[in-house]
Amino acid sequence: MRRILITLSLVIFLFAILGNGCRFIFKKPEREMVSLVQVSGKNLPIFTDDLKGSGLKQAIGLQIEGLKRGNLDQQVKFGEMVIPRKRILKTLECFYTLLEKNDSSFINKEITDKFIVLQSTGVNQKGDVIFTGYYQPVLDARTKAEGEYQYPLYRIPDDLQVIDIGEINPKYAGEKIGLRIERGRIKPYFDRKAIDKGLVLRGKGLELVFLKDFLDCYMLQVQGSGVMNIGNGEEIKVRYAGSNCFPYTSLREILVDKKKLKPDEASLKEIRKYFNKNPEEIKEYLYQNRRYIFFEEYTGNVRGSEGVDLTAGRSIATDKTIFPGGGLAFVVCRKPVLNDQGEVIKWEPMLRFMVDQDTGAAIKGPGRVDIFWGTGKEAGDIAGSMKEKGKLFYLLIKEE
Repeated sequence: MRRILITLSLVIFLFAILGNGCRFIFKKPEREMVSLVQVSGKNLPIFTDDLKGSGLKQAIGLQIEGLKRGNLDQQVKFGEMVIPRKRILKTLECFYTLLEKNDSSFINKEITDKFIVLQSTGVNQKGDVIFTGYYQPVLDARTKAEGEYQYPLYRIPDDLQVIDIGEINPKYAGEKIGLRIERGRIKPYFDRKAIDKGLVLRGKGLELVFLKDFLDCYMLQVQGSGVMNIGNGEEIKVRYAGSNCFPYTSLREILVDKKKLKPDEASLKEIRKYFNKNPEEIKEYLYQNRRYIFFEEYTGNVRGSEGVDLTAGRSIATDKTIFPGGGLAFVVCRKPVLNDQGEVIKWEPMLRFMVDQDTGAAIKGPGRVDIFWGTGKEAGDIAGSMKEKGKLFYLLIKEE
C-alpha cells in the first residue's frame, strides 16, 4: 500500500511540474537564439596553432577511438543543425590526415576546400565568447576525520533519486531533478546548506575523504575531479559521480552582482584571494549555490563527458545542448604567461585547435567555453587566471 501511495504521489508531482511548464523549478525557455553561423572568405580566421601542433594528434586520436566505440548514427545538435556522430568522426579523420603535412598554408587551403566553418554567436550574438579554465587539483586529504581534516567529500547517497524531465517532455532535454522520499512524501533532495551546514549526510558512511579547507571542497566540486594525497605517500583519485540536480548558481556572478569583484577581475584566482581576505563570508556565499556534487574513486586519467581522456590545453567543455561532443574547434583568445610564483606577467595570443570533449553545469549557452589545463599547481594557476573574451569556431566536413 505504501509503495502505491509513493508511486501515486510521484505521478501527481511530475504532472504538477510538467502541467505548469516546470515554472516552479526551471526558468521559462528564452526565445530561440542562433548559436552557430557559417562564415567564409574574409570572416575566416587564419588557422594556425600556437603550440605548433603539440598534443593535437593525441586529443584527436583519442576522440576518434571514442567515437568508434559508440553509436555513429546517433543524432546530435550542431548549433541549429542536427547531424549524425559519424559526420563528426569523418571531420576528425580528415583533419588528422591534414596534420601529417605540417604545413599551415596547406591546411588553410584544405580547410576551405573540405570543411564548412561555423562561428559561435557568443554571449551577445556578435561572436564574443568568454573563456575560463579548469584543472585537476592535487590536495592533501585523509580517509578519516582527524585534526584539521574535517570537510568531507561524499559518495552518491542511496536515497537520491534522479528523474530526467527530458524523457517526459523533450522541451526540457537535459534537465533533471533530484528527489527523496521522507515519510512517504516526495521532496527535493537536500541542497548545499542542508548537507554542509545541516550535516544531513553525516554518519551514513558516505564520506570518501576529508579535506582541511572548506573552500577547497567547494572548488573541487567546480573542477569535477582531483588527486587526493592521503598520507604515507599514498594517493587516490576522485571524480564527479552525480549531483543533487539543483540548478547551478555561479559564485563568480554572485560576487560580481554584490560588487565584491569587478566583472573583468572575477577569475578563480581572484575569488580565492577575496575569500582569503574575507573568510567569514565564505559560507554565506557558497550556500547560495544549492547544487551539490558527489564523488567516486577512479583510476587512470581525467575523462570528460565524451568518455575519453582529456588532453591538457586541447580539450574544452561546452554546452552539449547546442555544441557537438567530439567536435573539432578552433579558438582565438589570449593565454597567460606566468612567473615562477604562478603570477601572470603578460598575456599572449592563443590561436589553437581543440576538441570539444566535456561539459559543465556552469557552461551554458553559446558564449561560454571552459579549457582543461591539466593537473597540479601550474595548471591551476593558468586555469585560475583565465576569464578572457575571444572567438570560437567549429570545422565540419562538407557533405559528399
